Amino acid sequence: MRRKKQLTASELKIGLYMFLILAAIEYPWLLIFVFIYTLGLLGLLRTDWNKFRYWRLKDKLKVAAVVYFGILFLSGFTENGVITLVVSNFFVIILLGITIYGGIKIIKFFFIKHSPIIEGIAEVDNMDGIEFEHYLGKVYNKLGYYAEVTKPTGDFGADLILKRGKDKIAVQAKCNGEGNNVGVDAINEVLGGAGVHGANKKIVVTNRYFTKNAKISATANNVKLVNRDNLIMMIKEVNSQKTVPNSVEPI
Repeated sequence: MRRKKQLTASELKIGLYMFLILAAIEYPWLLIFVFIYTLGLLGLLRTDWNKFRYWRLKDKLKVAAVVYFGILFLSGFTENGVITLVVSNFFVIILLGITIYGGIKIIKFFFIKHSPIIEGIAEVDNMDGIEFEHYLGKVYNKLGYYAEVTKPTGDFGADLILKRGKDKIAVQAKCNGEGNNVGVDAINEVLGGAGVHGANKKIVVTNRYFTKNAKISATANNVKLVNRDNLIMMIKEVNSQKTVPNSVEPI
């Protein structure tokens, strides 16, 4: 007797998604769940929407596609003239927005002298561990934290200590070569460093990415992970500001 083939997680997700879409045709109020589920499938259920302009282009295009098809789907249930107008001219609106944005960028490039405040990711990739620690200190300092780089030896797993308000944050910095992702050891190191330094928050920052086990361990131990994409966003955030005041040590 042949055993029944078990559905994979991906097949279950797609099945649930199709069910929600079909149900939404009968019950339009379910569209909100379809929208949220779509964002989840595309990896867009993020906490950094306030930094949308620093996202990668492909993620921005995903959001544009979700919005467009959402409006298109909604237009089938209403005679609202505004929605119909938006649907029929969606790509014209997008093109107009890109043109205006590009024009502003060109004006800034030719008429506004603006040197990067900090080095970009290409320079980061050529740094050694100590240079990367001091670089991160500068980045976090520009983002409003008081950043202190610990001694190269005897740091107990905390390469930097950040302070802002009531928070004291232990940071483990990992500057690795291409393809060398950060594993569980970094999570264990920052946990130890946080305990020694009395930090209430923990962060691991890398110019690469994290292994699956590292992500699982970080989630279980409430450790924030900052990977290459997140770091690039931080760099862009600092360099996009004309002047960024340095933070001062909290009293």
